[in-house]
Amino acid sequence: MNSTKFDNFLPQEFSLPKPLILYILENASSYLLKKLNKTCKYLFLKRNFTIIDKLVIFDEITTDGFKESISGYNVTIHLSKLNRFKGKLWITDKLCAYYSAPNLSSIVDKIVKCDIKNLDVHENITFNEFIILTASGNIEKIDLQNPIQYSNGTYLALDDLLLMIPKASNIV
Repeated sequence: MNSTKFDNFLPQEFSLPKPLILYILENASSYLLKKLNKTCKYLFLKRNFTIIDKLVIFDEITTDGFKESISGYNVTIHLSKLNRFKGKLWITDKLCAYYSAPNLSSIVDKIVKCDIKNLDVHENITFNEFIILTASGNIEKIDLQNPIQYSNGTYLALDDLLLMIPKASNIV
């Protein structure tokens, strides 16, 4: 989504040794990486993923007041324009998917890290997609309109769902 060209950038020379900089990049929180990305484009190129706090995806059927926008680290985007994200995504707070696609694979394939606390999905979700989205164990609020489906066609039981999201206090 970024239209900046990085063809002629100069590598940043740091006062710290390169292995230490790489260690910081590998182990930094999303808050720290956002601060580092603001200071130096080289660090963004080194990691090559976009940090998004809140991602809202919609389509023509569910256009209830949604307009495409980027506000800080919050992105509201049309389903057909997800291909604008060239690199990987790190979603840190909330993922809302309001669209009629058969599953979330179009966005889940792009996620490198998912620390969301709020999951709001109004369409079908497979068990493998659910595992990726809840791997951090930080889900506090979850709103699923359809049951989670295994690859063999059976559905995830509520007991098993609750075991996968131990911090959830609001389940809809």
